[in-house]
Amino acid sequence: MKTALILPGGGFRGILQAGMIKALLESKIQIDEIHATSIGAINGAFLAAGKFDQALELWMTIRTKYVYTEHPWRAFTEKACFFDNSRMLQLLESRLPPDKLPDNYFFTYATRLSDWQGMQFEGSDAQRTVLASASAPLAFHPATVYTSQHVIALIDGGITNSYPVRQAVARRADRLIILQPTVADPKPIHNIIDMLEVVLEAPALAALENELKFVEVINEIRLNEDSGKICEHYRHIEVIQVKPPAPTGLPLLDFDYGKDRRATLIQDGYDLAKAALEGVK
Repeated sequence: MKTALILPGGGFRGILQAGMIKALLESKIQIDEIHATSIGAINGAFLAAGKFDQALELWMTIRTKYVYTEHPWRAFTEKACFFDNSRMLQLLESRLPPDKLPDNYFFTYATRLSDWQGMQFEGSDAQRTVLASASAPLAFHPATVYTSQHVIALIDGGITNSYPVRQAVARRADRLIILQPTVADPKPIHNIIDMLEVVLEAPALAALENELKFVEVINEIRLNEDSGKICEHYRHIEVIQVKPPAPTGLPLLDFDYGKDRRATLIQDGYDLAKAALEGVK
């Protein structure tokens, strides 16, 4: 069985996902591939690099000022964003290895600004690829990735592919473990950050439903209802979805929480995943 780990985004809610990953590591379940987007790409990069203990340390200490600084006037310039996240890039460069993350194992997803197409990156240029995947439009300036032939401007992968289920299935995954830190949380809009959350999360959760239906169709094709026989040409795909039972109330871009609250959130994610993964081998 080939197991793919799906790590979607969610801003500060990624702290819950970090707790989920901690439980996953303790479960000893073999993960064959990581497919990650936005804050999930940051968690996934530390996991793929074998430095997830540093990710947990980071979640316990990081503050908003280390993620971004506010420059509202930039929204009315060619930067077209309210915040500067260059500090986050510096932080990732200091924590993640400068060499490539493992190919055929760690995949990140971002949106190409020139044609609004989703792009998949395979372990290369880890820091900027990860930052690109987490560069929410309007909030942050597009990230730049240099290839052998082009310079590409990229924004948040959640715009086009927050839950890369089909990509994992296309790579012959038989089991998908989705560590989802966000559930639908309709609430009044008080500011542009609230609106940004709607713009990012509502389409992402709708896309997830479509991805899960896609898996259901594959499994239905495998089991021929007319004959009741299993079609061996198609494989059964198991989905393990770990998510909060109700909205958490956690913000998208506010990282200024106390130490005790952070530890509680990591533990909450841990408990959710530990229960969902119990008995899974």
